[in-house]
Amino acid sequence: MTLDDLSQPEQVVLLALVGLMARMDGSVSQDELELLERIADEIGEQRFEAARDAAAALVDNAAILEQASQVERPDAREIIYELAKLWKLPQRVGESG
Repeated sequence: MTLDDLSQPEQVVLLALVGLMARMDGSVSQDELELLERIADEIGEQRFEAARDAAAALVDNAAILEQASQVERPDAREIIYELAKLWKLPQRVGESG
């Protein structure tokens, strides 16, 4: 599965998690910029902009994690949660620690 194979809601979650990463430390790192460029290249500018705008509409971290919890396809979850592992984001909604 590639990033282009993700559905629009799955792409929204992916971009929302990238945004969450940037907010965690208050800046966008070079790695995060490169990831955004890779996503835009793979899914195309129009799909990227639509997913980016929808991700920006998620009001807070809880909304982002709730949206992420609704991704059900195993292949999509693997791609999205691999990103989460790279930046040490929460893996499961409602899980503490």
